[in-house]
Amino acid sequence: MTTFVELVLGGLSIGSVYALIALGFVVIFKATEVVNFAHASLLLAGGYVTAVLHDDIGFWPALLVG
Repeated sequence: MTTFVELVLGGLSIGSVYALIALGFVVIFKATEVVNFAHASLLLAGGYVTAVLHDDIGFWPALLVG
């Protein structure tokens, strides 16, 4: 049962992240009528910084910096 709960919570959390990313694309597109891929590059840069700093300073501080 605990595995099921972990999988459900993991799925909900990654689904929430995907929804926020999609919402960002929609807001930018509706405001400018231009598809802006810079939004994705900023998300990728934040994820990369978090992944690099994770080993050095720990997860939560790296998440705040990234």
